[in-house]
Amino acid sequence: MDLCVLEDVMLAKSRHLVEGDGVTARLSVLTCENDAGDTEYVYWVELHDSEGNTVMKEASPDFMIASDIYERLKATLGPAVA
Repeated sequence: MDLCVLEDVMLAKSRHLVEGDGVTARLSVLTCENDAGDTEYVYWVELHDSEGNTVMKEASPDFMIASDIYERLKATLGPAVA
């Protein structure tokens, strides 16, 4: 099965300080079209360190699950910073 990527969109982003280092949490969606012409979505949550390196990435085809992961990650990291 082949997938054609239609778009990659960041839905939410927050910055946090963890032990003096800035980290960024992001919730994104990848929209694809499969061989049958149906649209499929994959949501993922990423955590990046201050240098932009991926520290964590969790993917899910379900928006509610990905959104819950993102909210729990933000709560674990503490208050957002500007």
